[in-house]
Amino acid sequence: MKTKALARRWCWLLLPMLLLFAGCADKKKQAADLLESARNNLAKGNNDAALADCSKAIELTPDDSQAYIKRSVVKFAKSDFAGAITDCSKAISLQPNDFSAYMMRASAEEAKADAVHALADWTQAIALHPIPEGYSQRGRLRHLTGDFSGAIDDYEKAQSEPDFLLRLRRYVLLRRLGRDPGSLDQTNAPVSAPWLRTIAHYLTGQMNEADFLTAADQGSPTDVAAQQCQAYYFIGEMHLINHDPAGARKFFSQSAALNETEADEYEFARAELTLLDKPPATVPGQSASPALNSLIDNSPYGENYGPGPTPPPAQ
Repeated sequence: MKTKALARRWCWLLLPMLLLFAGCADKKKQAADLLESARNNLAKGNNDAALADCSKAIELTPDDSQAYIKRSVVKFAKSDFAGAITDCSKAISLQPNDFSAYMMRASAEEAKADAVHALADWTQAIALHPIPEGYSQRGRLRHLTGDFSGAIDDYEKAQSEPDFLLRLRRYVLLRRLGRDPGSLDQTNAPVSAPWLRTIAHYLTGQMNEADFLTAADQGSPTDVAAQQCQAYYFIGEMHLINHDPAGARKFFSQSAALNETEADEYEFARAELTLLDKPPATVPGQSASPALNSLIDNSPYGENYGPGPTPPPAQ
């Protein structure tokens, strides 16, 4: 009798805990389903529905760092960069070693033109998980803000990433700094992207400027616009390398004027215009990036920004 009474007592004591655990498991399942729904809605472009799904999931599991990260992705897609930063910061407070939260926050900070904090977050993400994407993104931001040596180092570390453009950028920056760029190995240039090989031919002196511009005009209207943006940018870089800042400014302006915001070279061209002119120049109808303006005084070139030392002959 004593044993049965004790068993009944423990049953009544444990039952609330078991119900609590069952309730927690049920909430986690509901939250997981909501986050999956959010993923599907985001893929379909239903951003408002995706945001609602994520918010409901957070209400169910407010200590789930991944839910905040996923909501930050949705907010980023809705151009709510401040909101994305807030959610990433909350995720980091819950899980300080989650490199994806730092990567997402860095992307949102860059979108808000906060280059200082974006660089810090990319660096933290790399410290936690040094993947090629982290190095390529930090290298891109260093490139934009005039830290060419840092960009070269990051592009080198990111070269396992299948992006031949990183090699082209690194080649240009090495020549800009008067350092030996070596040969531009084209073995990793994707066969499906002959335009990248065309850029490499131009940069290494195998194609002249006129032929390069003619090549940029070949293809579909969408391809031509992006190719022209890239061509004008790389031609501008070659003019700087050859000590012709006036010619460089002309081509950088043409690249920026195309407003191909999906192409990194559009931002690079605007960055070069900012660095070439004091006070920072802007393309008509556009404003210079506040991130670039805030860091211009810390550029490695200072007031003497220009084409740099005489480069070695093209390989």
